Amino acid sequence: MLHAIDYILIVLFLLFTAAVGILARGKQEETDDFYISKGTLPGFLGSTIVGLSIAATFFSGISLLAYPSIVINHGLVIFITTITLIFKYYLICYFFVPLFIRRQWRSPYEILEIRFGASVRKLASFIYVILRLGWMAVLIYAPTIAILGATGLGDDYFWQVVLLVGLISTVYSAFGGLRGVMVTDAMQMLVIIAGCLITIGFIIYNLPVSYQETWRMLKDTDSLRLFDFSLDPSVKVTTWTAVIGGLFASSAMYLGDQMSLQRYMASASIEEVKHSYLVNCIGVFIVLSVLCAIGVCLKAWSLFQDPASLPANTDQYFPYYVASQLPVGVAGMILAALLAATMSSMTSGINALSGAIEMDLLPNSWKEKQSEKARLILARVLSLLIGITATLSAGLVAHLGQIFDMSQRLLGLFVGPLGIALVFAVLPLKLSGKYVISGLIGGALFASCAAFSPQLNAAYPWYPIISSMWTAVIGMFGTALIMGVGVRGKLPE
Repeated sequence: MLHAIDYILIVLFLLFTAAVGILARGKQEETDDFYISKGTLPGFLGSTIVGLSIAATFFSGISLLAYPSIVINHGLVIFITTITLIFKYYLICYFFVPLFIRRQWRSPYEILEIRFGASVRKLASFIYVILRLGWMAVLIYAPTIAILGATGLGDDYFWQVVLLVGLISTVYSAFGGLRGVMVTDAMQMLVIIAGCLITIGFIIYNLPVSYQETWRMLKDTDSLRLFDFSLDPSVKVTTWTAVIGGLFASSAMYLGDQMSLQRYMASASIEEVKHSYLVNCIGVFIVLSVLCAIGVCLKAWSLFQDPASLPANTDQYFPYYVASQLPVGVAGMILAALLAATMSSMTSGINALSGAIEMDLLPNSWKEKQSEKARLILARVLSLLIGITATLSAGLVAHLGQIFDMSQRLLGLFVGPLGIALVFAVLPLKLSGKYVISGLIGGALFASCAAFSPQLNAAYPWYPIISSMWTAVIGMFGTALIMGVGVRGKLPE
């Protein structure tokens, strides 16, 4: 299926990415350099790199496979999520970031300890570690099935590909630190966009009928549908789930996820954070647009194919087209783009999880006895262990269903509660740490019922909404109705 040249391009890209990540690491004399890298990417160019890094982090290999699949099955309804970018920009840049970034905390979850006690901080970090480990396992699984489908290697080579992708990402994230991760993220974001645009161009150029006829066929099959106002909670993609569910889920990620919070803290000023987030919004809009365009183009292409020759799972349409239709060299470049998306997200996850464990979960009494050099070595060891664990866990997620369903099921359970907890922390609310803990656990449990109960049969976009609402209800009303005031900690100046 693939030519030797394609394999060479993929290997060269992997090696080049690893080299860039290590060479761009900057000075690493202490753990703050490894986890936060504050002020090392200053000015317009630096904040642009940070913004591209944020976008690349949350647009993974899962996204490159899943969004075209959603468009093939449900039309363009998912594109409506782009309207939430405006609201999120003002929420993040003019409400949350000014309150968060001026505190100069070392850990993104440090504010939870100051406001609600050490137990809340440790629980939030523990939830985050579990969430992102599962997410990274899905993250590695996604490009693996793409590569197997593109090369025709078959399931016998599953673990070889998983280990190749996972371990290379692990090694350069362990030695590159956050700065190396952000620089490679920005580079990979550009590779992703270029690869998607090339694919779109090839499909359009090789259509067997006129553009007007193709457009008519797409309309006849309802493939260009932009709105779906169904109120059925079991329908995966509707206007309501795209807007409301997308707003809750992505806002929670930008508010409560260590991978984004680290990047806010890496900026030198609030203004640079605002510029970085604006670049992220632009990057998200461009990538989501081209992925939706790929979905439409693949749908058009599939209309002229024998259904028996197409993969049974639409998640694999994109890699199948790459392997079967694109010329030598180009196919390797597109698969390199898929790997770029995977590696950018995985390395960000490894660095964030290592930071969560080192800064939030390990006892302060033990860390105070260690030198900065010893703690930096520990940071690298933790990164290696996390990467290896996530890599080996990839084989456990294959039975969970379609790729997008897997990732959203995992994210929806925990991201909502974490985001609400961070919002509680930056607001001058009188809340008890006991009930914030109850809210974190209760929100995840209620969302788990929605995710895994066959009776409820709720679609994945409702999970973060359910978990966020129950976290707020238990945390706020539990305190107000049962304990009255119960303040623990105070809002820092």
